[in-house]
Amino acid sequence: MCKVLVIAAPRNFRDEELFETVRLLEEAGYETVIASTITGPIRGSEGGWTRSQILIAQARVRHYCAVVFIGGWGAVALHDDLTAQRLAKAAFDAGLVLGAICVAPVILARAGLLKDKPATCYETEAEKLRSMGVDYTGNMVEVAGRVVTGNGPAAASEFARTLIKLIHAQGEE
Repeated sequence: MCKVLVIAAPRNFRDEELFETVRLLEEAGYETVIASTITGPIRGSEGGWTRSQILIAQARVRHYCAVVFIGGWGAVALHDDLTAQRLAKAAFDAGLVLGAICVAPVILARAGLLKDKPATCYETEAEKLRSMGVDYTGNMVEVAGRVVTGNGPAAASEFARTLIKLIHAQGEE
């Protein structure tokens, strides 16, 4: 079974988005690896915590079948992070499933991966997506090829289930 790289901010990631996504991926049999801009303990906006196992800069897409960016207000710091954008582009170019939820779809848009495609995000970031040529839909979850976007914590379960379906489909190709 393949590994899924899950990227979260070191502080103020959205707990539900990280923990529900990881739980469902692992229940489906996928191994998850948490990455951030630091290694060690990282804390969510609701007080939950986990450990970042590797730095985003150390991640190599060839080791994974999917890359997922978790939202929450801490993820805004990753919007302009060139390392995160390069990783997203490398994952896309390598044919991996790529996901982003809440405010994190802005990272994918800034990497040029959502232009002229349907996508969703937390409503506060909708104008940013539109300004980059993204077809913002406002749906709970949106799929454009191998790219899944979710609009926030309420969409975490559906977002994760959609990722799992796409990863599974990729494995059958």
